[in-house]
Amino acid sequence: MCFSRHRSVDDFCDTVESLPNENAEVQPALEKLEDQINEDMLEAVGATIEDNVSESAPLLSELRLRTQRPADPDVIYDGPEVQEPESIWDRVKRMFDVLMQKWSDALAWLWKKVAACLQSLGNAIEAIWRKFKGFCSSLGQLFKSCITV
Repeated sequence: MCFSRHRSVDDFCDTVESLPNENAEVQPALEKLEDQINEDMLEAVGATIEDNVSESAPLLSELRLRTQRPADPDVIYDGPEVQEPESIWDRVKRMFDVLMQKWSDALAWLWKKVAACLQSLGNAIEAIWRKFKGFCSSLGQLFKSCITV
């Protein structure tokens, strides 16, 4: 994953360097970079989840929805209105800020979901353990009464 992200950034930088001027359209390159980073992150998170959570498909689907780029690029990079024209690198920084916030929010959501699953699993195990202890105690009482008779 790390190599893939570096490759994506390198490709983006090569694309930006090949633009005729700083006012050229950089949006397609930004969108491609964001999509590649999102896919790499989803792949890494997905591999970790699939190794540890049996019902990971719904979590991964929801995570994908939470991190995908909206169809309207102006929605993504909305922020304080810029008074003067932005440089390409300001736009890149803003894109990474938005991307970082989006992934921070998505991973916080995932953390809560996994914690809730683990809490439910823990409660179920405790209930099973109580039933098992009661069963063993009843059997112990039964055998004790059989021995004393």
